[in-house]
Amino acid sequence: NLEEIEFNPSRHLQYEPPKFVKTLDFKDTPYPYSPTTLRNFPGLAYTRPFRLLSEEGTKALRAIVDSYKETHLKQNERNKCIR
Repeated sequence: NLEEIEFNPSRHLQYEPPKFVKTLDFKDTPYPYSPTTLRNFPGLAYTRPFRLLSEEGTKALRAIVDSYKETHLKQNERNKCIR
């Protein structure tokens, strides 16, 4: 039951930051940023996937998303395959 799912950061989060980010000139930059990097940072970068939710958090989020599927999931020309 969704009313019973109460967000609890200590149970639902498991943040594991990436070790590096890659700038748009394809250079690996250690993360978190050093003060020097922050001063000279080009402003845009990307990372590999990193963990944010714990297993319990993932299950809770999946339960919430699944509960809204029937109401909000719509097929159109852009999403031919709905899972």
